[in-house]
Amino acid sequence: MKALNCIEMCQKVYNSQNLLAEAKKLTEIENTSSLVRHAIEYLASYEAIKFLSTQGGTAPGLKLTPRRRMEVKR
Repeated sequence: MKALNCIEMCQKVYNSQNLLAEAKKLTEIENTSSLVRHAIEYLASYEAIKFLSTQGGTAPGLKLTPRRRMEVKR
């Protein structure tokens, strides 16, 4: 892993603080821990959606369930 010098570290912290401030402003969530929790929940659900979409939505052994048919009056 590359060692960061002091200027790079300060710049990363500054950028993180700006990002955090912008996220607080956009979401109106002032508590940092709540904001981080929401962000992690969103990221987890987003990644789950991406994973499920790669699965193709096929289930070869799945039996279709019977559906009720509504009578249509003509």
